[in-house]
Amino acid sequence: MAGTTESTRLLDAPIGMAGAGVVVVIMSDGSYVSANVTVSVGATQINVSPPLASASWVLSTATLGTQKFRVVSISEGDDGTYAISAVAYDTDKP
Repeated sequence: MAGTTESTRLLDAPIGMAGAGVVVVIMSDGSYVSANVTVSVGATQINVSPPLASASWVLSTATLGTQKFRVVSISEGDDGTYAISAVAYDTDKP
């Protein structure tokens, strides 16, 4: 998201929960790097320390688990944005 830096992750909507969590960044080589964070209700950004590379990331907390999806299609818009269609990933299906 535009404006996200190595020490700040901007959110597209205010967060509806509070507490400690972990931000995990997916690096360009496929490896993962994580940092502990504390979030508050209504926050529109997450401050990360130590700073992590600006890349794809996910937030996980004790009350907010991660979820896997299978990407069905990706299309690029005229304005440089992408639309991603996906379905929930079922580990029991091949």
